[in-house]
Amino acid sequence: MDSKSEIKEFILTQIHNGDGKSQIGDADLLIDMGIIDSMAIMKLLSFLEEKFKIQITGDELLEENFQSLNAITHLVESKCA
Repeated sequence: MDSKSEIKEFILTQIHNGDGKSQIGDADLLIDMGIIDSMAIMKLLSFLEEKFKIQITGDELLEENFQSLNAITHLVESKCA
C-alpha cells in the first residue's frame, strides 16, 4: 500500500470514523469539509510520525499542509526523501 492510501485509510477509519464506505477525494478540502479539525490534526500527526518514521516540525504545522490528502501526502513524501 502506498503512502497516500495508508493516510487515506487512517483518516477514514480513525478520524472520520467511516464505515468503510465513506470516500474522500485526493483534493477534497478536509478542514473545510469538517473531516479534520485541530484535534484530528494532532492524532494524524502522531500517526504520520510513527508510521513513516518522520519528524514534523512546528513550522510545518500549517493548514495548507493538512488541507487535502494530496497536501498531507506531499508533506510526508518530502520528509521521507
